[in-house]
Amino acid sequence: MAFPTETVYGLGANALDANACASIFTAKGRPFTDPLIVHVPTLQQAFPLLCLSADETALVTTLSERYWPGPLTLILRKSALVPDVVTGGGEFVGIRIPAHPLALELLLKSGIPVAAPSANRFGHVSPTCAQHVADDLSHVDVLVLDGGNCAVGIESTIVKVEGRHLTVLRRGIVGVEDLEGVLKSAGIEAQVTILQRTVKTESEQQEAPGQLLTHYAPQLPAYLLHISSEHSVQDDEFGEEFSKNSSFLIDFGAKCRNYSKDFCGYIDLSPEGDIEIAISKAFTVLRVAEQNSEALRILLPDLSNFKDEKYLALHDRLFRSASGKIATFKVDSGRVFV
Repeated sequence: MAFPTETVYGLGANALDANACASIFTAKGRPFTDPLIVHVPTLQQAFPLLCLSADETALVTTLSERYWPGPLTLILRKSALVPDVVTGGGEFVGIRIPAHPLALELLLKSGIPVAAPSANRFGHVSPTCAQHVADDLSHVDVLVLDGGNCAVGIESTIVKVEGRHLTVLRRGIVGVEDLEGVLKSAGIEAQVTILQRTVKTESEQQEAPGQLLTHYAPQLPAYLLHISSEHSVQDDEFGEEFSKNSSFLIDFGAKCRNYSKDFCGYIDLSPEGDIEIAISKAFTVLRVAEQNSEALRILLPDLSNFKDEKYLALHDRLFRSASGKIATFKVDSGRVFV
C-alpha cells in the first residue's frame, strides 16, 4: 500500500514481516543494501523495536516530544523484532512518526509498524502526490491512499543516535541548530555533527536512505547551473556548449528570469526566494521538466552558497538529481557550457 506523509508518499509493508518488506525492494527495484524507515504512530510503539541505553532513551524522548509527528527520522540500535532485510543487515533501524493524518490513521488502525521508503521507482524523483505513485508503480498491484499534495515535499532529516552523539546522515528541514537547541533546553549535553556520505555504488552498504550520488533523478540528464558574470573568462575556455532551446531551466529567486524565453521550458521554484515554497515544489517541477517534449537536459539552481539548513537540504536533493554534474551559464554571452 502507498500512503501520504507530510514529506513524500511511502510504499508500506508490515515492518515485522521479512517477506512483505522484501516485496518493497522488488516493486521499486531497490537494492537490499538501502535500508527502510519504519513508521509508528506513537513513541511507545517504537520502544519494542529498539535497544536503547538510558542516555539514548532520554534523548529520543526529548526529540520525539518536539518533532514527532514530523519530518525527523532517528537511526537507533534495533531489537531482534526488526528483520535484517529492513536494515540492510545492519544493527540500526530508522524510526519516524509521520505527521499526515491519513498516515497516522493507517498506522493506528493496522496496529503494526510499517516500513516504507518513497513510493517510486528506485532512484527516480520522489513522489509528492498520488499521481506520481501511479506513474512510477503502474507495473505492480498497489493500493494508493490519496492524501493530496505533500506539505513538506522532501524527505525527513535523518539523525543517527549513539549514546549522546548525534550524526546527521541526511539533511532535511529539521536543522542541526534546531536539534542542539531542543537538547540544550532539556538539559541534555549532546554532540551533533553532520556526516553526509556519498555512496557511489548500489552494492555498497548504506547507513540511511538518500546517500547515493545519483538519486532523486529525472529521466533526462540534469546539471547544477553555475551563473558566471566574469567577462575576463573567454567562452572558448569552457567545454561543450549546450543549446538553450533544448534545455529546461529550473530557477530560484528569479536569477535567470531575463533569459527564460531562450530555453524550451522555464519554471521558477520561488521568484521571491522563499525556500519552503521551493522545497515543496521541487520534485513536482522535476517531473514536469522531464516530460517536456523539447528538452534534452534539465538545468537546476545551485544553492551550495547558502548556509541555512533548509537551502542545503534542497541543494542535497538537486545535487544528487544531477549526480553532481555542473554546467555554467555565461551571462555576458548568453551561452551555456559544461
